[in-house]
Amino acid sequence: MQSPLGKILGRRPRDERLRGDALGATLELADPTTGLASFAALEVAASELATRSIQMRAPIAIARFRVVGIQLEDEEFASLAARAQVPLRSYDRLYRVGAAELLLLLPGSDAAAAVLVASRVRQEVGGETLAAGISSSVAGEPFVFEWISIKAEEALERAEDHDGLAVVPSMNVERVRGEAA
Repeated sequence: MQSPLGKILGRRPRDERLRGDALGATLELADPTTGLASFAALEVAASELATRSIQMRAPIAIARFRVVGIQLEDEEFASLAARAQVPLRSYDRLYRVGAAELLLLLPGSDAAAAVLVASRVRQEVGGETLAAGISSSVAGEPFVFEWISIKAEEALERAEDHDGLAVVPSMNVERVRGEAA
């Protein structure tokens, strides 16, 4: 039997939900349009990866994607999302995080490996329509989702202004925190 987290990280039917509070509230784990994991599922996965990152002693990369230059109908975005999954490894996870935005978690990948994956994703969907921004944690350092995601978003903004793909180099989060103090 697969664990609840395994179900969250794995591919799921569109209507699967996670029970929330005692009142029976539910969190949508899958985006109804694309079938991709939702932002709620991403929060659970990021928390789990943050806990496991020290044990794994491997970097974790984030690639953020945004459709640029065109408006897509729901069916077109669903098709793009399906094609974006083709070049992914079985343990890479793609999430829908906005109307025309995707976020890819790449456990065990540094920024250089993430660039290769992001390039394959862009090629699969037609690179001119999908900008990508990438950042990653450092092997052996804690994975701080919020920090790495912000850096990937900064790279995505640069990518939209340039050739469509940008990387913010990996940084030692603890060192950066110490410098800010």
